Amino acid sequence: MAESTSGGEAILHKTFHSYTVRKAQGGSQSTKDNKGTHSKSAGSSLRRYNEQSLAQHIQELMKTWGPDIVKCDLIFYRAVGRSNMSSLFGGPSAPLLKSDPRLRTIPFPTRRPTFNEVQRVHSLLALTFIYGELQNT
Repeated sequence: MAESTSGGEAILHKTFHSYTVRKAQGGSQSTKDNKGTHSKSAGSSLRRYNEQSLAQHIQELMKTWGPDIVKCDLIFYRAVGRSNMSSLFGGPSAPLLKSDPRLRTIPFPTRRPTFNEVQRVHSLLALTFIYGELQNT
């Protein structure tokens, strides 16, 4: 899930859906493979292919959005797990650099990455909470 906004309105938006998670197991196929058991079923092969394809799509999208990403003041991201982190920060032409001072992780739990969830996260990140009393000075 990726989005770029201007004044709260989405100007760039793309959602990917891929079958990469093992049903009733909750984890990715690559995590299962890294534990030493390498399944040979059609489902496991499909999940492996979809994981690689998803990472490639993310990197290609980030590359095409490069000029817009350069203009961003802050970049918030959620990438749990090694494969998700490598989609953003790995490879010879990584879309983002870990040393970029604009990068921030989202500081609260998020749900499934849908466009509605991105809008919810954006609205929460844009809020300002003031605790205590304001004093006019």
